[in-house]
Amino acid sequence: MLSMDVHETYGLRRVINARGTFTPLGVSRSTEAVATETGAALRHFFHMGDLQDRAGRIIADRAGVEAAAVCHCAAAAITIACAAVMAGADPERVVRLPDTSGMKNRVVI
Repeated sequence: MLSMDVHETYGLRRVINARGTFTPLGVSRSTEAVATETGAALRHFFHMGDLQDRAGRIIADRAGVEAAAVCHCAAAAITIACAAVMAGADPERVVRLPDTSGMKNRVVI
């Protein structure tokens, strides 16, 4: 059984986070409901792609948009957004990435 204090269990430094959601500080804490659902999911095997697709559909539906993608951090989100702009809705271009021949390949952020 994992101790409730991971700082002591793993010898981690305690941090006062004055920055908010920030990947190097463990991203963010979860609500109890999210922690419970995550714990339940960790007891099973499933294709992560299926889970990501389902989560994207739910988020897109609730946001009233065509599509959504779940990603790990802001850098991953920027990468996905750039790839989407470069490939557009062309499935052949999507599959061809990271080969950007014939695609827009410069992005201003």
